[in-house]
Amino acid sequence: MEIDPSTMHTSLIVVCTLSLIGNCFISIIYFGYKSLRSYILLLVVLMLSGDSLKLIGVFISTEESSCSIAGYLFVTGALSGLFWSAIIAYTVFEAYVIYDNIFIVRKVYLAIGFGLPFCMSALPFSTKAYNYRNGYCFINESKIDMYIWRSICLYIPALIVTVFNYRKYRKVIEAIEEDMEILPNQSIVKSQRKFSRRLLIYPLIIIICYFPSLLCITIEVSTKTPDAILLICSSLECSYGLFYSLLYSCTPKIMSAVKDTIFCKKDSDVSENNKNYPMEEEIVKGSFLMYSELN
Repeated sequence: MEIDPSTMHTSLIVVCTLSLIGNCFISIIYFGYKSLRSYILLLVVLMLSGDSLKLIGVFISTEESSCSIAGYLFVTGALSGLFWSAIIAYTVFEAYVIYDNIFIVRKVYLAIGFGLPFCMSALPFSTKAYNYRNGYCFINESKIDMYIWRSICLYIPALIVTVFNYRKYRKVIEAIEEDMEILPNQSIVKSQRKFSRRLLIYPLIIIICYFPSLLCITIEVSTKTPDAILLICSSLECSYGLFYSLLYSCTPKIMSAVKDTIFCKKDSDVSENNKNYPMEEEIVKGSFLMYSELN
């Protein structure tokens, strides 16, 4: 069944609006609650800020105008969201396994999270590959160019980041399991157990959002993919920020802070979990999880 491009665009706009609301919510949490203004949450805000470029690309996509800027923003935002997720995975690994000082937004992180996506997304301009199709602007040149550029500029990086994130989080989980055998504090042990279960969800989000599109483009080599399937795949790509914002919003500290705001609790009534822990102090085993908004 064929779907009108304008209908597909409207559907994607709805999904992008929900994702943008989620991204903005996390930013409001970071800037509005000093007690939650942690280093790791800053990296999450940067990741969702990069992903928002992709959403803007969909918003400004029109069939009548040139797709160069819209398509460029879409790919740049997608890559930025992926690369920042890898930076977050490495930061958690660095803090919990290496015990290094993580409380610095290194210049190399900014270069990888923003600079590299801006450069990689410029490559399809060499063949004028950004065009309007299926309701938004993306890499939609001839089949060969489309497969090459989409693979180089999005799907191969998504595959690499997924493997990288899984390996880093797997090592963190192994370290957590070792800690649980020696830590006397049961509250920390419980927090670590919950944290380790959540870690593997992060690579799963990338798989859910980008691997269906990779499967679709593989199928299109031999046959035409139905428009409904393409719309689902595109919607999942646009839901990347929404899934991450929901996952981070459901952490106990953030949920507690939001509840306190809704019920107009005073600062003195705020739960102990929302206190501003001294994150710059020496990192000891288990302390990163106590102070992180990831747990």
